[in-house]
Amino acid sequence: MLYVLADSHAGTDASVDRALLELLDSMGEAELLILGDLFRAFVGLPRYWTSAQRDVLEALERLRARGGRIRFVVGNRDYLIRPIPDLPFDQVIEDRAVIDLAGLPTLVTHGDGLDPRDVRYRAWRRLSRSAGATWALRALPGFVGRHLASGTERTLANTNRAYKAGPLPLEALLGLGREAAELGAKRALVGHFHRDEIIEVPNGAPVQLAPAWLDHRRVLVAREDGRLESITLDEIPR
Repeated sequence: MLYVLADSHAGTDASVDRALLELLDSMGEAELLILGDLFRAFVGLPRYWTSAQRDVLEALERLRARGGRIRFVVGNRDYLIRPIPDLPFDQVIEDRAVIDLAGLPTLVTHGDGLDPRDVRYRAWRRLSRSAGATWALRALPGFVGRHLASGTERTLANTNRAYKAGPLPLEALLGLGREAAELGAKRALVGHFHRDEIIEVPNGAPVQLAPAWLDHRRVLVAREDGRLESITLDEIPR
C-alpha cells in the first residue's frame, strides 16, 4: 500500500499529533511519501528535535522496521534534511523530481515558491536558505536552534496566511502540469496549498493537490489503477 502525507505541521495541535501517530502506526508495511512540512518547523539535526518530533520520527522508524519505505519531499518548513542514519528517510527530494508513484511517473514537489504573489515568502526563502543561514544552523547549540525554529514558524505563519486564504495560483499550477508532461510524467503532485483537489491541465498532466493533514486529517492512498484517493484515518485497512 502506498500513502501520501502532506502538511501535517506536527507540533501545532496536540490532537492532530496524536491522530498522526495513530495514522503512522496503522499503515502496516507501507510505502509512504511525505510531501513536506512534516513539522511546523524542522531542522534535520538531532540536537534541535523536540520531544514531539522524536515521537513522530520514532513512529516513522517503526514503519521502516515493518518493511516500509519512506520518501521525503523538502517543504518550506524543512531545513538540513538529508538521508542520514539519524533520519528515517530512504530518499530525500530537495526540490522536484519525477518518480514512480503507484506505477505512474509523477512529478512531485512541495509547491512553495510556485505562487508569484507570495513575495514575502520568496524573500524569506532566499534569506533562510542562504549559505550564511545554513552555516549558522549547523553551528548553533540546540537550545538556540529550537528558539530560532519557533521564530521561523511564526514568520512562515504570517507570510503564508494571506495567500492561502485566497485563490490558487492557477497559472503557476497549469505551468507545472505542462512541465510534468514535458518530462514524461502522467501527473504532478503538490502539497503546500492545503487543498484537496485535482486540476485538469489542457495540453499537460493533471495536477493533484494533496490534503493537509493539519487541516483535513486526510491522506492520499494509491488504488490499483494508480489513482491517488483522499481518505481519512478511519478508512485505512487494519
